[in-house]
Amino acid sequence: MLGSEVSPLTIGDDTRVSLYFSVALEDGAVVDSNFDKSPATFVMGDGNFLPGFEKALRGLKAGDKRSIYMPPSKAFGEVNPENIKVLQRNTFVGGVDLEEGLLISFETGEGELPGLVKKVRDDWVEVDFNHPLAGRELTFQVQIVTVEPCGAEQLVNLLGELSVDSDALSASAKESAAFPGQIDES
Repeated sequence: MLGSEVSPLTIGDDTRVSLYFSVALEDGAVVDSNFDKSPATFVMGDGNFLPGFEKALRGLKAGDKRSIYMPPSKAFGEVNPENIKVLQRNTFVGGVDLEEGLLISFETGEGELPGLVKKVRDDWVEVDFNHPLAGRELTFQVQIVTVEPCGAEQLVNLLGELSVDSDALSASAKESAAFPGQIDES
């Protein structure tokens, strides 16, 4: 159709989004931002951002700017008192200089768990295992750079871009990586 306008793609399922963002606390202190760096790129639903944040992005398009307020329940949750533990000081080996505000990584059977040292006493140490932003009201500033379709074919291409340098492939490897039925016109 000549003369008809095509609507810009909006953020939704199966979209790849590039954006600038900043995160500020209640007092306005910015705790994270990429406005002075490259935009962040993610696929909706890939788990890179909070579900509440992704939900707030739905329907936006390239060029849109928004301020998104998130209470603790939609962000990193409330502070859970059960995640604050008192550990014997002799639990810490290796000459760690324990001080309040120190972030320590603890090895668990399921991976690493960061903990923030809250109090240090002669015989014990209080460690907070809540997310550092738990219980905090957050305000995100976002600027959408691009919104692209990201169906199965685009996901395969994206994964390929991330894991394989195509210039390093040999000619035979390129042939074996071709999709069935693909015609090479070279």
